[in-house]
Parts: sequence; C-alpha cells; structure tokens
Amino acid sequence: MRAVIKTTSVNPMTFRGADNAHDYIGKLFKVVMAGLASVVIIFAFAPGVYKFLLPIIWLENQILQFVGICLLLLSLGWTVLTQIRMGNLWRIGIDEEKQTALVQTRVFRLARNPIFLGMVVTLIKFFLAIRNALTLLFLALGFVLIQI
Repeated sequence: MRAVIKTTSVNPMTFRGADNAHDYIGKLFKVVMAGLASVVIIFAFAPGVYKFLLPIIWLENQILQFVGICLLLLSLGWTVLTQIRMGNLWRIGIDEEKQTALVQTRVFRLARNPIFLGMVVTLIKFFLAIRNALTLLFLALGFVLIQI
C-alpha cells in the first residue's frame, strides 16, 4: 500500500467512512477479518474458551485441519501475489475519483477478479482449518460481502 501511495500519490484504500453502501460493506468486511483473527487467537491460546465457539464436532479431523491450513497458506499467497501483480493499479474498494487501466495479464487472464477469488478461498480454508459456528458465519458473511 505504501508503495502505491509513494509512486502514484494515490491512497489505494477507497473506503472513506462515508454513509453509503460501499463504505458500509468495507466496515463489515473489516469486522469479518477481525473476527477471524480473534477466532485464531482463541483457538491457539485459549482452548477452554474455544468450546464456546460451538466447534463442529463431526468435522473434527486432523487431516482435514492440516489440508485446510496448507490450502489457507496457498490462498493467502495467491491473494498477495495478485495484489503485487496489480502494481500501482491496486485498490481496495471502488475508486470513483481516479480511473485506472484494466489489468488483463497473467492471473487476471484466468479470473476477472483473482484477488476476490483468493479471499473467498481463504475464508473457506479458515473454516476448514478451524471448524466452528463462528468461522462458518464469517465464511457466509464474507462471501456475501465480496459478492456485493
């Protein structure tokens, strides 16, 4: 983000805190990400509290958890790679003030929005890695917010 600001003098964060649907969706997605971070911290450091997050017992499986964590790392890498590939055109949200070129090369040739694809896959993998009612809720909410 700092590189984009330094080279273009444009802040890639397009959420300005206005009272509109665009900025409200941005706020809700931040809540989803903060919630996921909280679940990870609780899972790692407070197993006594974790049971109150309603673990989905029938999905408890070490292999599924390992696969989820590995795929989570891959999807996070995918998301970061696609953001790097956008270079100075990278934005979070819709920038109505400054038009940018349409990126159509490399991973953007495969998916219209590979960053959103990576984020959806990341949400799915969070659920597979830490299977409980809260991560399922964050998966569903995050998916809907990304679609909007």
